[in-house]
Amino acid sequence: MTFASYRQIVILIVLTAGLLFGIDRLKTPRPEVVGAPERSSPATDRPTIRVWLNELSCSACLGGARKALSEVRWLEGSKVRDALPGPLEPDQTAGVVDQHWRQVVMEMHIPDENIARIDFVAVLDALRRAGFTPTQMEFSGVPHYRLEADLGPICSPDCVEGTREAMDALVRASKPKGWFRWLDSYRVDGVNDSLVIYPRMGATVDVMEILGAINTIGFEASALTVEVHGAR
Repeated sequence: MTFASYRQIVILIVLTAGLLFGIDRLKTPRPEVVGAPERSSPATDRPTIRVWLNELSCSACLGGARKALSEVRWLEGSKVRDALPGPLEPDQTAGVVDQHWRQVVMEMHIPDENIARIDFVAVLDALRRAGFTPTQMEFSGVPHYRLEADLGPICSPDCVEGTREAMDALVRASKPKGWFRWLDSYRVDGVNDSLVIYPRMGATVDVMEILGAINTIGFEASALTVEVHGAR
């Protein structure tokens, strides 16, 4: 009896996930307001994280989100950048949008001395502990840097190659849909058990695309950090 190799298993997982995702998209179309690549924000001139949060329908909800973000000590502070109608169709009978459902874009700056402390997983964890789940997260304001996602143990050269091939297949399938427009290149680091991602110069990065891709190829990132040459 011949068993499938790690590489074959990973590729089968990616293909199956892609098929199920495609069926889900066809059967349950998402409104354009949620997670569409066209919603990418302009790049900023200082290190900035933006998160999209649904259902912030009152000041108490917004205060809870701000309190959660304040626990991430390397963030400078949060402010509401936009308050948008939530991902619901307008009530055609009444001719108005439900004002009790909205989506808020919150913006946080990172002081230059804290760039080396950035961890997007820590931001997600803080929000989720408070009961919030971002629909989108973006990062911009650093011209040239790399992102390092800490994965689980990558135990052999075959694991490295299989993970790289799975990521290759996912990116190839995703780019025609408009995802990963900000991506320049990436590599799998078998020594440090990480996925190293190089954004295009000055691009706005969709962090949720990275974390979603990592989940799809079979990993859970324990950290996603920013590495800038010379930063301490």
